[in-house]
Order: sequence, then C-alpha cells, then structure tokens
Amino acid sequence: MREQTVKSGAINGHHFELKRRHPDLLLAGAAPYILYVDDAFYCTSESLHAADDEIKALQ
Repeated sequence: MREQTVKSGAINGHHFELKRRHPDLLLAGAAPYILYVDDAFYCTSESLHAADDEIKALQ
C-alpha cells in the first residue's frame, strides 16, 4: 500500500516528507498522516494541522 506525499521540504538542515496513508489503512484505524525526517520515521498525526505543528517544531 502506498503513501501519498502531501508536502516536503527542508528546515534547519533536515529534510522532511509528510505523507498521507492509503485509505485501506485509515479504515483499519491507522493515523492518516505520517512524517519522515531525514528519511526516517518521525511521528504520526491525526490531522493535517497537527502534522504542520510537528513540522514547525523542527525549527
């Protein structure tokens, strides 16, 4: 199952990628958003707003 990239960029020398999970995973109860920093898992978020807050915290 694929994740779809919502946004990506760089903050303070770290590369981030915010992805939305496949609808089948959402139906199974997974958090809709997953954040990767420097190509490694960082956290999951229940909303786009919460994910944006996590990205802002990287500053």
